[in-house]
Amino acid sequence: REATVTKAEPSSGALEIPSTLYGLPVTGIGDYAFAQCGGLTSVTIPSGVTSVGKGVFWYCSGLTSVSMTSGVTNVGEKAFFWCTQLTSITIPDSVIEIGGSAFAGCAKLVRIDVAEGNRAYSAVDGVLYDKQQNVLVAFPCGKTEVEIPLTVRSIGMGAFCACSSLTNITLPDSVKSLEG
Repeated sequence: REATVTKAEPSSGALEIPSTLYGLPVTGIGDYAFAQCGGLTSVTIPSGVTSVGKGVFWYCSGLTSVSMTSGVTNVGEKAFFWCTQLTSITIPDSVIEIGGSAFAGCAKLVRIDVAEGNRAYSAVDGVLYDKQQNVLVAFPCGKTEVEIPLTVRSIGMGAFCACSSLTNITLPDSVKSLEG
């Protein structure tokens, strides 16, 4: 038996997701659990959590810091959608799936880093790619320019969504598809 955090009252300040609830290990954070908690400034996700649901921190406009420990395997679609104060994030080595538009609208996000040893993702100059760098997964909206590597064949869903700071992009001929 295990527990999932499914709903939270509007929160402010630093939040540490509990590792247990009612004596059960917390293994997930449900869809939209902390959505629109504008006063939330930082989040620590413990190692027992494997799944961060869809839209979990959707419109958490005050969120500046996220600490995900190794153990998280899935980050849902739009998980950090419109977290306008988030400046950087590190994807743990355990993450094997990141949903589309996970970091869309994060206006101050200048770096997405990937922990060494991650078998599904990589980062180049703070831009998130799949491990083989065939898919550009997410572009940090606070960056102003990008030169996409020649290995990239596809741009992932919402990879450049609401990136109003982007002024220069070099798109190679190798890119054959742009997801919605």
